[in-house]
Amino acid sequence: MSRDASRSDPALAPTPRPRRRGLPPTVAALIAGIVAAGLSGTASETFVGLFAPAEKAGAPADPSLDPDDGEQRTPEERRGLVLDATLTYAVQGALLGLLLGLAGGASGGSVPTAGLGAGIGGMVGAIVCGLGAFGLFTVYVNHVDPVAPQLLAPLSTRSILWGVMGGVGGLAFGVGLGDENSLGGTILGGATGGLLAALLYELGGLMLGPDARPILPLAGEPRARLFAHGLIGVLVALGAVRGLSDAPEASTDST
Repeated sequence: MSRDASRSDPALAPTPRPRRRGLPPTVAALIAGIVAAGLSGTASETFVGLFAPAEKAGAPADPSLDPDDGEQRTPEERRGLVLDATLTYAVQGALLGLLLGLAGGASGGSVPTAGLGAGIGGMVGAIVCGLGAFGLFTVYVNHVDPVAPQLLAPLSTRSILWGVMGGVGGLAFGVGLGDENSLGGTILGGATGGLLAALLYELGGLMLGPDARPILPLAGEPRARLFAHGLIGVLVALGAVRGLSDAPEASTDST
C-alpha cells in the first residue's frame, strides 16, 4: 500500500502519542510554588540590608508611617533600598520560573520540556524581575511622598512587578508541560495570580502593624516579607494551573 493511501485513510494514519502521565498539575505546581516561596523567602533575609545597612538594624524608622519619626531618606539610602529589592526579586523570579518549569514537566511533559521550561523560567525570571524591580522601585522611592503615601502607589507598583513575575512563571509552567496550546492560558493565569497576590498583600499589610512597614520595596519585618513570598508562590502556581484548565485541548489529546 502506498504512503499516500495511508495518509488519506484516517484508520491507517499514525496515532498521536498520548501525553505522558505524571503528577496532577495542581499538585506539581503547588509544590513548586511553595518550595520557591520558601527558598526565595530564606534567601531574601540575607539580602535585606545588604545595600541599605540601616534597614538591617531596623533604623531609621520609616518616616512615611510617622512624619515625626525622622527625616526623609538620603539618596544613598533610597538607592540601597532599590538594590536590595532588585537582588531579591531577581532571585525570586528565577526560582519561581525554574521550579514551575520543572513542575510542568512533572505533570505531563518530558525531561527535555522540563529542562527547557526550567531554563527559560529561571533566566527570564531573573532578568525581567530584576530589571523590573530596579526600574519600578527607583521611580517609587524617588517620587512617592514619604510623609503622605497613598495606597494606589505601592499597589500599582507591586501589581505590575508581581503580575509580570506571575506571567513568567506561567510561561515556564506551560513550556515545561510541552503543550503550546496551553501557553496563553498559563501565562494569563500566572499573571492573574500575581495581581491577586499584590492586592491581598496590600490589604493584609494593613493588619500587620506599623513595624512591618509593608509600603517599603521590601517590608520591614521578616513575617511581612515571608507573607509576600508565600502569596506570590501559591497564587501564581494556582493561577497557572487555572489557566491550563481554561485552555483549549491540546492536539495530542484529540483523536
